[in-house]
Amino acid sequence: MVHIQLSENLTPYGVEMPEELQAVLQSDEDANAIFEGFTDGKKRSIIYMILRFKNSQTRIDKSILLCENLKKGINKPADLLKT
Repeated sequence: MVHIQLSENLTPYGVEMPEELQAVLQSDEDANAIFEGFTDGKKRSIIYMILRFKNSQTRIDKSILLCENLKKGINKPADLLKT
């Protein structure tokens, strides 16, 4: 017998926000405002881009790069992590 339990996803974006990205966005009001202006789907895509990195320091570095690019007006997900 197999038991399955379903529960509602209560995260705001449908995926858990990485601590590193959350901290960087909280420290950068301008980038956070831009991020919050995106659709939930675009936010989710960005979160997944950061989550694919397993090393915490790499997540921090990529989150900082993301914020810098957001403030430069880059908002296409494919270009957000390019230097």
